[in-house]
Amino acid sequence: MYLGRIFDGRRVCRQFSIDTNASDVFTSDAGYLPRLDLAIGPYNVTTDRERNAENIMAAANNSFIREIITIAADQNSQFIENKNPRCLLSIEIEFSGSSKLIMGDFTNAGMMGHVGLIIGPSEGDMMKRIICVQDYVKTLRNLDKAPPTLFMNVACLDGHKFLQILQRFL
Repeated sequence: MYLGRIFDGRRVCRQFSIDTNASDVFTSDAGYLPRLDLAIGPYNVTTDRERNAENIMAAANNSFIREIITIAADQNSQFIENKNPRCLLSIEIEFSGSSKLIMGDFTNAGMMGHVGLIIGPSEGDMMKRIICVQDYVKTLRNLDKAPPTLFMNVACLDGHKFLQILQRFL
């Protein structure tokens, strides 16, 4: 896995559930437990949120993460970090979902990651739907119908663009 070359392989987790290694309120009996397609640590899974968040913020000083933050800032007019994330980078990969499912991807990526990333296919209409949902969120923010910081930590990329960026850091 390419991300394992950029980050310590132990920090890369496929199908990361919010209860993975949790010793805080999100244990396996916590109820709804969202799952990310990919997550990059460090992770914030204990009750020491301040120290965990500090570790995540320090890990964000990584050239790959800074590149994703720059893209998120360009797409959202600025980048506003998630100050209490579950992980450093949350990635959702969307290839066949409805707009409703894409909104769920934004929710999971934005709320669970210091930086969130939605990756769509390079071909077809799916990337258009992802951008449409992103534009809808921007409209909600502009109309004060959503918090002004909602999903401003999330970037959207098609698969080819993501691989191009990834290749630069290998």
